[in-house]
Amino acid sequence: MKLHTKSKKTSADKLSKSVAFRLTEADFVKYKNKFSASGLSQSKFFRQHVLNNTTRVVSKSLTASRAVLLLSKASNNLNQLAHRANLENKVGKLSDETFGSPSYPL
Repeated sequence: MKLHTKSKKTSADKLSKSVAFRLTEADFVKYKNKFSASGLSQSKFFRQHVLNNTTRVVSKSLTASRAVLLLSKASNNLNQLAHRANLENKVGKLSDETFGSPSYPL
C-alpha cells in the first residue's frame, strides 16, 4: 500500500503574498454565489479568474463628459481674463503689465 506524501513546495510555488479587496454586501453575495457554484475556494476562484484573464478589465480613460468639464473650466477662465481685459481697456489701464508675463513662452 502506497502512502501519498505531499511534495515540498519550492519558494516560487508558495503562496506567500496576500491580496485583499472590499465589496458591498450585494456584490459579496454575487461573488460568493459565483465561487460557491464553481466548487473552488475563494482564493482558488480569484486566482483562476484573475491569472487566466477570464475577468473583464475596464480601464478608466478620459470620458467625453470629463473632457467637456475640463474644457468648460478652461473656457470660463479665458472668459474671466477677457472680461477683465475689456474693463481695463475701457478705463485706459490696459498694458503689458496688467496680466503679468506668462510663466512659459508663447
